[in-house]
Amino acid sequence: MFFDLHAHTSGISQCCRKDAKTILNTAKEYGYDGVVITNHYAEYNYLPENYDEWLKRYIDEYKLCRKIGNEIGLTVLFGAEITMNYDSRVHLLIYGVTEEFLLNNKNLCEKSQKELYEICHRNDCVLVNGHPFRFGCQVQEIEYLDGIEINCHPLHGDIHLSELEEIAAANGLALTCGCDYHADSYRPLGGIYIPDEFVSERGIVEFISKSDNFKIKVHEPEKEPVLKEYMIKRC
Repeated sequence: MFFDLHAHTSGISQCCRKDAKTILNTAKEYGYDGVVITNHYAEYNYLPENYDEWLKRYIDEYKLCRKIGNEIGLTVLFGAEITMNYDSRVHLLIYGVTEEFLLNNKNLCEKSQKELYEICHRNDCVLVNGHPFRFGCQVQEIEYLDGIEINCHPLHGDIHLSELEEIAAANGLALTCGCDYHADSYRPLGGIYIPDEFVSERGIVEFISKSDNFKIKVHEPEKEPVLKEYMIKRC
C-alpha cells in the first residue's frame, strides 16, 4: 500500500492550512492508500498551561482523522513529529504511537535524543530523523535513530537525496519518505510502499526496524515522481 508517512492537519498543527477532512480527501484523490498523521508536538509554540487538556485534543484529532479515513476508504495511522527543545530545527518522527504511549510518556520534546530513542524502544516505537538538512540542521546522532526521512515538501527545495542515500547505506538505517503536507503548496506525490501485512502502527514499526527492502516514490520540486528501491544492509 502506498503511504505518506508525514502529514499534518490544522486541528493541531497551526502551520497547516487545511482541516482533516480536506487533507485526507486530497490524499485519497492523489492515489494514496494511507497516511500517517504526524501532527506537531512542540513545546514552545503549542503546549498550553494545561498540558493534559492539550494532549486530549492531540489524541482526539487523530481519532477524527481515523474516522474520516474509514468513511472515505483511506487507512490512517497515528504518529507524531517532535520539535526538540535543545534545537527547534530538529524534528524527530515517532512511528508506533498509541494513545497510551502519549499519556504515559509526557513532555517528549524536553528529552534528549538519546532519552527519546530509549523511550521509543521501551514502548515498541521507532524514531526517524525528519527532513534532515532543513535550515542547515544536520542528521542527528546516528546511534539513536532507526531511520532517516526523504522529505518531499516542495517549499524547501533540495531533498538531499544522494546524501541521505549514502548515510543510510553506511549506517544500516531505514529510508522513509513523506511529503510533510501542510496545504501550503501543491500536493507532492512522494511516499513509501508498505506491504499489506505491515499496515498498522505496530506493523510499520516492524517494517522500519527490520526490513532490508524499501520501495519509495520520491517527488523532487519541479520534477516528475521517481520510483526508487533500496536494499539496506543492517549494521
